[in-house]
Amino acid sequence: MCNLNNMINDGLYILTNSLCNTHLGLAVDSLYRSRTEDRRRKSPISTITHSYFSLESAINFLGYEIFFNEDSTKYIPDIERDFPLKRMLKG
Repeated sequence: MCNLNNMINDGLYILTNSLCNTHLGLAVDSLYRSRTEDRRRKSPISTITHSYFSLESAINFLGYEIFFNEDSTKYIPDIERDFPLKRMLKG
């Protein structure tokens, strides 16, 4: 899910990048440092923060692929969406 997606539309090269892997790696690294170094450091806070940002990035990337990227295999066309979903996306 956390990957790069490349598209070319009318000569415009579009690169969609998710920072999911970066934040997940930083969270694991912070967790490891918090267990091996002085526990008074702010590594636990960094672990929690990067874990949250990794999850948020994955959800945002998936939402973009499903609802806005028409070239994606996961894309759901507007006519197949029910009313509450259409309303939520518009607003």
